[in-house]
Amino acid sequence: MRLKVGTKMNTDILRFPLGMSLAFGLVWASAARGNDPLFLSAQYAAGEGPVSVAIDDLDGDLVPDLVVADFDSDTVSVLLGVGDGTFTAPVHYIVGNCPTSVAIGDLDGDQVPDLAVASFQSNTVSLLLGVGDGTLTAAVHLAGCEGPSSVAIGDLNGDQVLDLAVANFDANTVSVLLGAGNGMFTAAVHYGAGARPHSVVIGDLDGDQAPDLVVANFRGNYVSVLLGFGDGTFAAEQRYTVGFGPVSTAISDLDGDEVPDLAVADYVTGQVSILPGVGDGTFAASVQYAVEDYPASVAIGDLNGDEVTDVAVTSSRNDNVSVLMGVGDGTFAAAVHYAVGQEPFGVAIGDLDGNLELDMAVANRQSDTVSVLLNQLGGCNHNAVPDECDVDCGPPGGPCDRPGCGESEDCNDNGTPDECEVDADGDGFVDDCDACCDSDLTELIELDDCPTGVPNQLLEDGCTMNDLLTECSVDAHNHGQWTSCVARHASAWRRQGLLSGKDVGRIVHCAATSNGQERSKRGGDGRR
Repeated sequence: MRLKVGTKMNTDILRFPLGMSLAFGLVWASAARGNDPLFLSAQYAAGEGPVSVAIDDLDGDLVPDLVVADFDSDTVSVLLGVGDGTFTAPVHYIVGNCPTSVAIGDLDGDQVPDLAVASFQSNTVSLLLGVGDGTLTAAVHLAGCEGPSSVAIGDLNGDQVLDLAVANFDANTVSVLLGAGNGMFTAAVHYGAGARPHSVVIGDLDGDQAPDLVVANFRGNYVSVLLGFGDGTFAAEQRYTVGFGPVSTAISDLDGDEVPDLAVADYVTGQVSILPGVGDGTFAASVQYAVEDYPASVAIGDLNGDEVTDVAVTSSRNDNVSVLMGVGDGTFAAAVHYAVGQEPFGVAIGDLDGNLELDMAVANRQSDTVSVLLNQLGGCNHNAVPDECDVDCGPPGGPCDRPGCGESEDCNDNGTPDECEVDADGDGFVDDCDACCDSDLTELIELDDCPTGVPNQLLEDGCTMNDLLTECSVDAHNHGQWTSCVARHASAWRRQGLLSGKDVGRIVHCAATSNGQERSKRGGDGRR
């Protein structure tokens, strides 16, 4: 994290390198492999030095909003969602000095989301209660923490009231503050953690319905697991080896065995460590996956729609977010990188545009922005048309701007190439543009039991010759009318160069000697 002018801070707290310049607007954040998701990225202004981001519906409109902790301006920024993946301008709220982490939950029991913010320099946790319309009350500060670097919200004692867990970077502890249900909390109770605890998360690791804690300890190569007793107290920490400099942890079932596993961002070694859960609160040995330099935050979700959990981690030196696509057995493909703002720090996953696909939000410390990456699983243009069936080429250089894009026929001008439309009779004409949707595609023209030996041809409107001869049998009131109708069609096809004079003679001969009324009982349904 950057030091603010005039601020003294323990040098062990992270200070990340500077990134590159950022241009605002929509850009394509493209993956390196064809089977990986594409994201449409946009940058939104936040406060100064944003380092943490959280997602929730703050104003009750069923649209996700963003909350960002701004380390350098001592604020949190609220960006209300519009519903299509875009966000309004930020509104800033003052918190404690150097906020490093923000969490969202209903802390006072009014069914409205509230905020808890870990403020590192002021040794406090700031509480901002939600009003219900997306605005927040002035912050109230809870003391008793030492260098709080992370805060998590959960019901730690089973009383249906949300409590707080806080990682104390300067004290090598994790603090538990039990909620009273009205926005008030008991004094902090401290539990030993590792050296320089940087983040804390809550989850039931041993299946006993009691929440447990996991702490990432930056000055070391391990995470601390504190199993909960269910009454708000915790057992002594148990340590599990990961890479060096762990700074962030996420909990989820990564291998499909319905047991929680851990994903840990290892800042110093540039890796993500995966620890498979055993089910009793213990973990198997960690496996490391390479990402880019200085991974700072990790989040978990199914980003490519294969119903397998994936891992996203910010790479603060390289100005991107790396995604490890899950295989389903707890292993992962090599990381794919997506560009974001300068010095990305916090990452959160959620459906930001209401299309049932998971998107990402990333807090960019150096560029004072939050990146929103909208998942394009609905097609490269995000229009629910499969890419291979989309004639919209998108912006130049974008993922839809590919060879052959836009060259397909689109008879009904609906943005979908004809080869991708419904063609019920298989005649090559999409139903919307087919005058005969149930064409008679038999090889030869036959009039009842009289074989003409003349090929049955597909006409320019999607009907075949047999389809139109069927119309003759339907419309004719007697054999003479039937024969006359057949002769008119055959003569017209000759004038168009489709038939020879001999072909016309064969067709008319069969019409004269056949029972045209039987013709209507078979073949196509005629012209629409």
